[in-house]
Amino acid sequence: APPGTRGAPPAAEKNFFADLRAKYGAVCVDLLKKTLHLDPTLRITSDAVVSHEFFDQEPLACQPHEIKMPAPHMSCHELGVKKRREERDKELKEQQAALSQAPQSQ
Repeated sequence: APPGTRGAPPAAEKNFFADLRAKYGAVCVDLLKKTLHLDPTLRITSDAVVSHEFFDQEPLACQPHEIKMPAPHMSCHELGVKKRREERDKELKEQQAALSQAPQSQ
């Protein structure tokens, strides 16, 4: 066997890549396998990664200005709490609007 290989992949690995292929396509699996190759001399280069055909497929990557970045001082926990609070407030406003539009019984 070539250096850096251990023969046939285990069944779990085959199933993992088969599941990925079914969900994301063969091009995704190709990029992932090339990126995770055990032998560093056979691993894909960073230049080859960014020019891989995976990044030319739909859905295309968003532009940097389209990425919503969290405030640098906020932790993931803080962001989760903030998101839940915003969702709760939105639901309350929707409920209040629905109640104010409901016919009033006399």
